[in-house]
Amino acid sequence: NIKQKLVVLKRNYYTTTPYFCLTAQRAYEINDTAYEYRLEARAPNGSYISHVETVVLSKTGTHENENAATFITATGAKPVLRKLMTKNPKNAFFLLVETVQTPKGDKRGCQVLAKASKVSRRLPKKFEDVYKQQCPGDSVTLYDSSC
Repeated sequence: NIKQKLVVLKRNYYTTTPYFCLTAQRAYEINDTAYEYRLEARAPNGSYISHVETVVLSKTGTHENENAATFITATGAKPVLRKLMTKNPKNAFFLLVETVQTPKGDKRGCQVLAKASKVSRRLPKKFEDVYKQQCPGDSVTLYDSSC
């Protein structure tokens, strides 16, 4: 139940994106497991664009607590299920995984999120190690001090 703005630090898919400074801010609680989030990004011309998505929490596998979220856009795009692979003990950094379709077939797409208040800190080593092991291939850094 995170009320603070989240920042996407890096990901291993769509690495040639022209959009940076990706954030997600909870805007409205629909119920205990559904929220509206405002997603924002810096466009190539330097302006910021945003839209609202509905995020519905769910349990996958044998998890006792919600460990996944389905992002539903108002634009009619296919809903995306993102699962929480790991987080650090202080709930400051999160590793989300999803299935990403590529010309070569489906692959594991990973993104690292951080609470906005923690973006100046380095990723914990154990967290970085999990990312490197579970999320192979090129990555793109989406957040820097210019954001």
